[in-house]
Amino acid sequence: MNLENNLSLRQMQSLFDTSCKRLLAGKQFLARIMKTCLAEYQTCSLDEIETQYIETSPVISREPVHQDEIIGSNNESVSSAEGTVRFDIRFEASAPGSDDLIHLMIDLEAQRNFSPGYPLLKRAAYYCGRMISAQRGPVFSSSDYGRLRKVYSIWICLDPPARLSGTIGKYEMTETLVPSVPANRSDYDMMTIIMIYLGGQSENELLQMLNLLFSIAVRPAEKIQRLKDEFHIRVDSPIQKEVTQMGVFSEYYYYQGVEQGIQQGVQQGIQQGVQQQRREQQQKDLTSLRNLMTQYHLTLPQAMDALSIPAEDRAYFIQQLS
Repeated sequence: MNLENNLSLRQMQSLFDTSCKRLLAGKQFLARIMKTCLAEYQTCSLDEIETQYIETSPVISREPVHQDEIIGSNNESVSSAEGTVRFDIRFEASAPGSDDLIHLMIDLEAQRNFSPGYPLLKRAAYYCGRMISAQRGPVFSSSDYGRLRKVYSIWICLDPPARLSGTIGKYEMTETLVPSVPANRSDYDMMTIIMIYLGGQSENELLQMLNLLFSIAVRPAEKIQRLKDEFHIRVDSPIQKEVTQMGVFSEYYYYQGVEQGIQQGVQQGIQQGVQQQRREQQQKDLTSLRNLMTQYHLTLPQAMDALSIPAEDRAYFIQQLS
């Protein structure tokens, strides 16, 4: 694989991730994710979602913006007390409701590392909380909490554990009341987490499309054709460009990773060989030390001196022969 610049694995992963975000930010892909995963859109057509209900142009993560400067669907949430949260893709959408339109604020994340040292679900819950609290000012003021908008945090997990592969998880607020006197669902159903776990086999069309989109085993030309034929994606120039770049980046990333793995394997093999030789030599020295101590009645220190045992190895033989 030849590239003009000799990029590191980290740089190549960053370029691949950027292309992923640009693709996911396309309204065709967002509409399919929303129709499959969000209850508000399940009776809508893809065209309706794409042309009528996605209200703002999706914003892909960029440099931090101070909270006082946040307008509409900026993808930064900044608080002097809580720090900066950078959302991968942030946009607003409306959905048909019983009387009026339901306004939604949706955060979409593409997550490569499923085990970053904390549960992803807790991070998603935190993001929902930040999207809720960030509405004070831009959406409502004072105590006008009735204007609060529902939020969604949607995560596409590229490399989940096998037990989750090919599934979609939904985590939302529900009501448990005894005796049952149901409240208005729209008054408490304010945040939902969606986890889309790629990989595995699935009959779900969205999972099939996303698996194809992020596959490194399918060449860009074939991927583009299948997006058209199987999923009826209108592949325009920007989509074609990003799919092609993803193919180049992922292939380079893959082969660089393989090469790095081979190099690490060689080094590990050398280290294992050295360790094996050292163990074999220690066994020979143990036998020689026993013979010297038995036949010539030498003490262990005298026997080690006679065999010129290195100082760093003597503790081992003292432990074995004392």
